[in-house]
Amino acid sequence: MNIKKSIIISLVLFLGLSPLFAQEHLGLRFDKYSGVNSLFINPSLTVNSPFLWDANIVSGEVFVGTNYGFITNTTVPEILNNLDNIALSPTIDESIEQPAPGALIFDFLQTYKKGFAYVDAQITGPAVTINFEKGFAASIYIAMRSALSVQGLSTNLNYYNYREEPLNRFLDIAPSRVAGMIWAEAGGNFAWKKELSNGTIALGATGKLLAGYEGMAISNNTTAGLMKVGGDSLAIRNVDLEVAMTTTNAEGEAMNVSLNGYGVGIDLGFTYSMDNQDGSTFSIGASIMDIGVIAFNNRAIKHTYQSVDTILVVGNDFNTIGSYAGFFRELSQDVYQNNGGSADGEKFTVGLPTALNIQLKYGFTENLFLDVAATQRLPLGKFAIGRSNFLAFSPSYSTRWLGASLPLIWHNYNNLNVGFSVRLAFLTFGSDDLFSWISRSEVDGTDFYIALKANPFNLADFGRKTRGKKARCYKF
Repeated sequence: MNIKKSIIISLVLFLGLSPLFAQEHLGLRFDKYSGVNSLFINPSLTVNSPFLWDANIVSGEVFVGTNYGFITNTTVPEILNNLDNIALSPTIDESIEQPAPGALIFDFLQTYKKGFAYVDAQITGPAVTINFEKGFAASIYIAMRSALSVQGLSTNLNYYNYREEPLNRFLDIAPSRVAGMIWAEAGGNFAWKKELSNGTIALGATGKLLAGYEGMAISNNTTAGLMKVGGDSLAIRNVDLEVAMTTTNAEGEAMNVSLNGYGVGIDLGFTYSMDNQDGSTFSIGASIMDIGVIAFNNRAIKHTYQSVDTILVVGNDFNTIGSYAGFFRELSQDVYQNNGGSADGEKFTVGLPTALNIQLKYGFTENLFLDVAATQRLPLGKFAIGRSNFLAFSPSYSTRWLGASLPLIWHNYNNLNVGFSVRLAFLTFGSDDLFSWISRSEVDGTDFYIALKANPFNLADFGRKTRGKKARCYKF
């Protein structure tokens, strides 16, 4: 097995060097002038844009978060400048030499909570939305995405918890899921709105064609037993484990790009908005994002391991294995006494990170707003990428050429973060975890986004609100 390539692919999945979701990058999605970028949180929002047209030239987003490990007393810029100078904490193992002066220290979090890790990012290329006279909008976009989720990792597998466990005692390993993909996406969006007696309702949908390059999934389907028996050997029982992966870059030195599967997806959303007699505004919206799957049927393998018996797994038997196939054969031999018994086909599917989003926006004036947003993951299958939950409150100031927000975000019901975003004309940038960039702390995640856009200069000529129609006011 090519370790170097495996590490590179893992980093692409784990650091999100290409997609879209988890924390929802509020400054890029919820701003009054978000335009086409708003369809990535709710596909109905584009029809309420103040522009006749809006174009995303290029944008990039990344989010990383975990409760399993961290780098101590540092910031993200310092980590990026010292990637070759990160050392393990001596508390992990007394045999580890003292780190060199100036080294950044990685350590595991001591916790009795189930472990999680979420990664997502997005590079969105050309994306355009056009608003038409009849109260509807149409949009198209292309994007590269990657994502990885680890959900429900047993507390007994926390590094320090596991290290302190004595030999010859079974530990319960709770069901858990790991899934990741790298894929391309092309989408078409349609949104429509209608004025009602007491407000405006907007409906939207985005259909997506998906092209899968890399995929992997691990599903521990039941509570298994795990026991340390000395050395590097383990005893396991009540096993119900499924493993699937693409093999394009599993072996060999060169990095290969290969299209290994296809899929479809859809986003659905609505928004209700109203103007009040006192000049304030209010809107509420909901959306279900990323309903869909990718079926990997080229260069794909799937293995299943099931047994209620106690099985001895000797670590030395795996030390000389040089390929992924050899690893699966050896594990199959341990479970079934047959090195081919675990093979379970040459195709598998991985689900998109489906989630329910709720959005509330209250406009105190034409330029001052408060957004409340929540995301709740909706697991649709055991081989599906999980999305990070969050709840956010985001006060913002927004004019045609300048915008700023300072959101407070409760990420995955675990960490409370302060974010920021700034929009200067056609450039937007920000983070949903400001202090990971500017304040020394235990860094267990970070977030950043940036977008370069284009849209009409003069709202009076091109905006939706100034075409000779007087705005109606509604009681609230």
